[in-house]
Amino acid sequence: DSIYHNGMFRTYQIYIPPLYNPAQSSPLVFVLHGGSGNAEYMSAYTQFNLTADTANFIVVYPEGIYTGINVGGQPGHEWADGRMVMLPDSLGIDDVDFISHLIDTISLHYNICSSCVFATGISNGGIMCQRLASELSNKLAAVASVAASFPDSLVSSFAPSDPISILFMNGTNDPITPVIQGGIGLAGGSNISTDSAITLWVNHNLCIPTIDSITLPNINLLDLSTVTKYTYSACQDSTEILFYKINNGGHTWPQENDTLHVPFTGACNHDINGSNEIWNFFRTHCKKQTTSNTDLISSNHSSIIIYPNPASENIYVDSDLKIESVSICDIFGKCIQKHYVGNFSISNLTCGIYIIIVQTSESTISSKFVKQ
Repeated sequence: DSIYHNGMFRTYQIYIPPLYNPAQSSPLVFVLHGGSGNAEYMSAYTQFNLTADTANFIVVYPEGIYTGINVGGQPGHEWADGRMVMLPDSLGIDDVDFISHLIDTISLHYNICSSCVFATGISNGGIMCQRLASELSNKLAAVASVAASFPDSLVSSFAPSDPISILFMNGTNDPITPVIQGGIGLAGGSNISTDSAITLWVNHNLCIPTIDSITLPNINLLDLSTVTKYTYSACQDSTEILFYKINNGGHTWPQENDTLHVPFTGACNHDINGSNEIWNFFRTHCKKQTTSNTDLISSNHSSIIIYPNPASENIYVDSDLKIESVSICDIFGKCIQKHYVGNFSISNLTCGIYIIIVQTSESTISSKFVKQ
């Protein structure tokens, strides 16, 4: 499918698991391909659909800007990950806004749990996930970056709005991107080291700097690699920072399904399944729900408070003027409810984005709200 965003059609693939039930909200996982990759390859490469089948979540494989046919003879795409060396960055593409709009679009068509939206990716896609965590933490609960770190060029503007859980899965012998020690990769553009990126997030999430580490069982002796797992768990809003250090690992996704690029990417670990480990992290790190989320909107004549937003059962509207009516309209402008009091039930609405229109004695004010 595709959406029209900033003057162009942006493509993606979506996978709905067999057990999906429209009456129940589902987690949403974005899986971002690497540089010169595409959605179809990323689906086969990570086998995330198999994980979704057992865990019952929706998977979306979005595509970056088309950049030509890759070395495998497939359509290649890239992300504007902030390093300023990829074509989308030079074109001024806003991929953060693209993912934000894609979340909203999918939420209109499927029952998505807005507190359980996640993103993961490898290489260029993994670096893009770090940018998303930094600039879209209001919509994402957690991200997982594989063979990727935080771009050096974005450190000075690092200011996420919310605490967010972060996972890194990086190899110590990555021949393409020096994620462990940081520096300039083969495509150019500099990343900070994995340890520096972890420190960035530990400080942001107000984590107690205490590390738990464990060496995972070396199940596969033929993959020439092992895994050490580091955990920072005492963080704000129950967020967590995890680091899977793949000792002697390359530029790979653990348990990947790839034979084309093996000579160029280095050793792939088979002691863990990367997709399963990432989902196990995601499923325990949905956003912490609060009841104090409030929207304040105003005109020249009055102020109106709408809360909570997102909401699941009831909406409350307060104003310093007399409320004459409150209308609920869908995103296309069709009004489906009208009330004459400041509090009412929205439990019969399907999950998604709506417009609330408040008519007071002096003005009409509208705002978006999310039914979850």
